[in-house]
Amino acid sequence: MEHPLKTGEESPGGNAGGLRLLFALQMLDSEMDRTRSDLERIPGEMAIADKELVSAREEYAGAEKKLAEIREGQVACEKERSEATARMADYRTRQSSLKTNEEYRAMTAQIEFVRQAIDAIDVRVIELMYAEDEEKAGLEAAKRKLDRSMERVQRKKQLLEQRAEDLERALRDIESRRAALVPDINIRLLRKYEQLRASGKPNAVVQLTRCACGGCLTHVPPQHAVEIEAGTMYNCPICGRFVVSGGEPQNGTQVV
Repeated sequence: MEHPLKTGEESPGGNAGGLRLLFALQMLDSEMDRTRSDLERIPGEMAIADKELVSAREEYAGAEKKLAEIREGQVACEKERSEATARMADYRTRQSSLKTNEEYRAMTAQIEFVRQAIDAIDVRVIELMYAEDEEKAGLEAAKRKLDRSMERVQRKKQLLEQRAEDLERALRDIESRRAALVPDINIRLLRKYEQLRASGKPNAVVQLTRCACGGCLTHVPPQHAVEIEAGTMYNCPICGRFVVSGGEPQNGTQVV
């Protein structure tokens, strides 16, 4: 009986050799996929590092803004107190020249109102002094955090940049080994393999698992299962993958 989608008319030895080459190619492609995936994740990790630094900078800027607002409040209080003190001095000067008791009492009330305003300003000044001390401490803490974040992010980026260089070097090496291997593979096997990968099946070569295709779990007839175990080339009639023996292939190549 003919194998479903049997590839080529190679001898058993040729089949085994073709399978070994496909195993080797799939291992290289799997390694290449992992390397590319690792490389593609690096920009995202860089962005996460930048985000951490942005957060620390925003926290520091927020502490600076709060401290600046407190100091603006202190300046405003000083100006307001100076104006109130001058106003009180003026009232007292004018009070001494008043002629009637009614005018005198009215000015006294004005002086008392200004005095209370000055007392309130003094309370506010003390509150702002305490707030300034607290925000100074907060600013120093935010600065230390920012410095630590900058150092940590810089180290992380250096490591990521080195990692990217290593991955790019590894990728070039894999591509070189793949280019050297491809010419030795039967063109019909190679085309079928590449078609499977292009169709979304990265593992084009799978193991025979409990008399079923290791890719889509389609049942493999016993006769074909025996032939697969003997090294005969077989493609799953459903998913098209190369189905091979579940044991280790010759020359120590692992089935993936």
